Parts: sequence; structure tokens; C-alpha cells
Amino acid sequence: MSKIVACYKWVLDEADIRVNSDLSVDMSKAKGKISDYDKNAIEAAVNLAEVTGNKPVGLTFGSSQTKRSFKDALSRGLEEAYWVKADEAETADGLVTARALAAGVKAIGDVSLVICAEGASDTYARQTASRIGALLDLPVVTSISQISVDGNTMIALRKLD
Repeated sequence: MSKIVACYKWVLDEADIRVNSDLSVDMSKAKGKISDYDKNAIEAAVNLAEVTGNKPVGLTFGSSQTKRSFKDALSRGLEEAYWVKADEAETADGLVTARALAAGVKAIGDVSLVICAEGASDTYARQTASRIGALLDLPVVTSISQISVDGNTMIALRKLD
């Protein structure tokens, strides 16, 4: 069975970040969460898998803290979750992240579609999906607001200014 991969990132929950009286930022009590945007990618993968009969799986790149994401990711309907573990993920830029995720997609094998959110809640750099597509030589469509499937055709609606 082919897989639909939803890439996601484990980020600090911005609701837990505090600004101290000296205007320094205190992230010491911030818990982790799946990026809000990436929750949409997971939902899209699960919905498309139901329609197409494929298997929805998650893929993330992160440090040891990322392990905590699996319970949340799987509770959202993913059947499996994969993790490219590296401590340098905490400071990785878009290229390093894309290389790690592209390697993860290759390792998973038999992937029919890779879904990434528009950006992550922490950096919103908007580079990862396009870079993964370039590294894997796959077509990329960005800024999608709606996806539907008609037989072997996927229709992606883009909403742009």
C-alpha cells in the first residue's frame, strides 16, 4: 500500500512563552506541540488517504524532545510516524531540514504524496516543501486551500492575493 506522508515539526507552544520585566524572553516553561500549521497537513493526509486507500504516515525531523510528538500525531489519524533524529535539528535551517526529510521520505519508500504545511509555527520560513520537492525531483504546489480527488486526478485549489 502506498503512503501519503505528512511532514510536521515539534515546536514550543507560543502560549507558554513569557516576556520578563527586563524584556528578555523566557521559554523555560514552554511545552512542545505539533506546529499549528502542520496539524492541517496531517489532517489533509488522513483525509486523502481515506479517499485514495493509501496509508497516512507522519514524518518529523527533530531532537530527542520530538519523541513526545508521536502520541499527538498518531491520535490525529496517522497510522505510523517516522522520526529523523538529530540534535542539530533545533538550529537547522530550511535546507538542512529538507535534506533530512527528503532522506526520510526515501527511507519510508512507496510514497505517493508528500504534504507539508505552508510554514511552521516557530519560523514560518516557507522553504521546506519546495526544497523537499527539488531534492526528490517531485512537482510542488504551494498555497493550497483545498484538495479533492477524482479518480487518479488530484485537484488542488490555490488561494493567492
